[in-house]
Amino acid sequence: MKPFGQWSRDALAGRLRRARRSRTITGTVVITVLFAVTAVAATASPAAADTTINGCTIVAGPTPTHFTQCPGANLAGANLSGVDLAFANLFGADLSFANLFGANLLGANLSNAVLRRANLSSSSLVACFFQLTGPACTTANFTGADMTRANLTSALTTSCATIDFGDGIGEVSFCGGVAMSHARLVGANLTGADLSFADLSNADLIGASLTKSRFGECAPSSPDIPACGTANLDGADLTGLNLSGLHLNGVQLTGADLSRTNLAGADLSPLEFLVAGIISTNLSGADLDHAVLRGANLSGAAITGANLRRAILTGADLSGATLTGAHLNDARLGGAKLSGVTSGGIRGTPKTLPAGWILVDGNLIGPGANLTGANLARVDFTGIDLTDATLTGANLIGANLGGAKLTGVTSGAITGTPSALPSGWILVKGYLIGPGANLTGANLSGDNLTGVNLTNANLYGVNLTGTKLTGATLTGVSSGGISGTPAALPSGWLLVRGFLVGPGANLTMAYLAGENLSGLDLAGANMTEANLQNANLTGANLTGVTWSDTICPDGSNSTNDHFTCVNNL
Repeated sequence: MKPFGQWSRDALAGRLRRARRSRTITGTVVITVLFAVTAVAATASPAAADTTINGCTIVAGPTPTHFTQCPGANLAGANLSGVDLAFANLFGADLSFANLFGANLLGANLSNAVLRRANLSSSSLVACFFQLTGPACTTANFTGADMTRANLTSALTTSCATIDFGDGIGEVSFCGGVAMSHARLVGANLTGADLSFADLSNADLIGASLTKSRFGECAPSSPDIPACGTANLDGADLTGLNLSGLHLNGVQLTGADLSRTNLAGADLSPLEFLVAGIISTNLSGADLDHAVLRGANLSGAAITGANLRRAILTGADLSGATLTGAHLNDARLGGAKLSGVTSGGIRGTPKTLPAGWILVDGNLIGPGANLTGANLARVDFTGIDLTDATLTGANLIGANLGGAKLTGVTSGAITGTPSALPSGWILVKGYLIGPGANLTGANLSGDNLTGVNLTNANLYGVNLTGTKLTGATLTGVSSGGISGTPAALPSGWLLVRGFLVGPGANLTMAYLAGENLSGLDLAGANMTEANLQNANLTGANLTGVTWSDTICPDGSNSTNDHFTCVNNL
């Protein structure tokens, strides 16, 4: 057997390489798996002798090979306070009203056991540790157990072990949680419980007390090896619970019953951690009929196919959420934030929607809406605000966009021809092109854009190979990373190091160090945070240029010289 330190460092090196290739982690209960888990716990200190209760022999000093074997035993009302029941087989046992205060239940099998009104406060239900063969967690198994009105206050339901591997890796944590899948926890007291790594999938939590409970956390660990987890409540019954104001970041609630649940002010946004990692909250298929979600943070949540009939979402943050196939009949969405929301196939009619939003053919349409691939054929968008909306791949056959506001709209691969477009807009190769259009990364090679109005458009990363821009209006245009050489540009404009440079150009953060810009008309250009070190601006027209934190040609900063580079050329 290899020494633990060497073996683990080799394994972690591979883990680090993989982590650097993929920074985003999707929803899961335990996302740090570093080694094969071997459920071997330290041997408990031996007691004086075994004891017998109702024919069940409680083994003193249990080990993984020698432990209490009492499946189906009648231990109702037994006083097992502080008793070491590690690894015990209590499958289907009756522990109703039993006192298990401070008991050691690590590795115990209590699946299908009856623990009605049992006192499990301060009991040990999970422990994680490092050993020679790698990290491991030993957990109590309550799968399918009846824990109606059981007391689990201060019980150890989540555990993390941390070890410092020194330079190059640093601290690494390994975590686990108690198994309560399909358990009946009606009226159970889980006040203050840490359920971050617990499996509560399909559990019945009606009437349970979850005040101050924790549902997601990240243990101290190397940024490249995050030890983060969220409670698994997939399919759980949370009917009528008061979850208002709780932090439910990243919790998995697929198919959960949240009807009439109070989630007012709850935070259901993704659990975020270092290196841009997230665990998104998943409410897909959940039943939220009559749920109170007033002011809740559901940004980025997956709510696909959820039942939100008569739900109160007033003022809720649904930005970036996915509502595809959700049922919204009589839902109240007034004042909700819907920017970036993905929809389609929505059923029912909401009672209220935020100002500027409409529901058309199952699509939520408004400023910032994500309408990627949406079928919007023959939709009348007259007067509709589509600012910053995404229409990539949308079907616009016969759609009336005349009078619609398209500032900042992202497009590409659009199918069909709209019946009308706003003044100054055209459809070219599937792209909506006009003032303020977001054309980031668009392929406009070979296109004839003569005389097109691109005022304030975003052309970052655009392919302009052979593109004709003669007479085009480029005032305020943002660029950078442009590929190819245009066939023609408007008078007074140049393509310099991937940036369109001319009068009124938005050159925020442009890198133009050492470039020859002499004699150019740069009147009204925005040079905020641009780098012009050693650039030649001799004879350039700099009237009305915006200088802010700009590196001037002589290397000085405009902020330190009355917010101008005119005297530092």
